[in-house]
Amino acid sequence: MVADDNHATLWAAAKGASEAWIQTDLGRTKTVVRQEIRFEYPWKNYQFIIEISPDSKTWQTLADHRESGVSGSPVVIDFPAQTRFLRISFPALDKNTHPGIFEWIAR
Repeated sequence: MVADDNHATLWAAAKGASEAWIQTDLGRTKTVVRQEIRFEYPWKNYQFIIEISPDSKTWQTLADHRESGVSGSPVVIDFPAQTRFLRISFPALDKNTHPGIFEWIAR
């Protein structure tokens, strides 16, 4: 679980997967102004996109970090948006890359 306020639980992409994603349902449409992501290895460079959706069917890119990636803990994304669903996608994984997230908070 990535939104349980417990840094001992971990979501991890399947080993050997060529892509991975995780999404969350906020329960209703909300204004999200800040997201904090705590990756498993904060010193690694993560390449990903954050997408938003009103219905979990059509997605719009909110933040794109595929080109240069980011590292740190937490990784802070400050892009205000109104949405119900959020998704982090890792669209191009090599066979030795399997990202993990301890916590993903949307405020």
